[in-house]
Amino acid sequence: IEFRAKIEAIIRGQISMNEIIEDSTSTKLLIHSTNLRNNKIVDVSFKVQTNHHLIIGPGIIIHRVGNPNPLKICTIKKTDKYILSDCLIFIKTKTHQDADEIKNQIILNWSSFEKLYKGTGAKYITIKRLSFFLNYTNNS
Repeated sequence: IEFRAKIEAIIRGQISMNEIIEDSTSTKLLIHSTNLRNNKIVDVSFKVQTNHHLIIGPGIIIHRVGNPNPLKICTIKKTDKYILSDCLIFIKTKTHQDADEIKNQIILNWSSFEKLYKGTGAKYITIKRLSFFLNYTNNS
């Protein structure tokens, strides 16, 4: 698969759902794999006060743990900001067009992509396997 889109980083969410302390005064919205539905981020209500990595679009959010599902691939705009649960991975792109291209390529090559999810219990994808699939090397 040839990806022409520019990937700037691949980032794994850091915050465990059982460690969340909700803070209604915060502006930081936390998303979890349950918020990814029909290629959209929905029902985001958890606000957290945290020093965990804030991701800023453009890019793609995919679920890291669970059965592979093409409906759990969501693009975000450059104005979108979230805290990710540890069940998610963010693929940071240079432009929204790059994010759309990568999302479309993943879906077009779904049979290869879903094989990246492995595990004896819950299936999961690693940054290493995802980077290899996307032909991404971190040169920073």
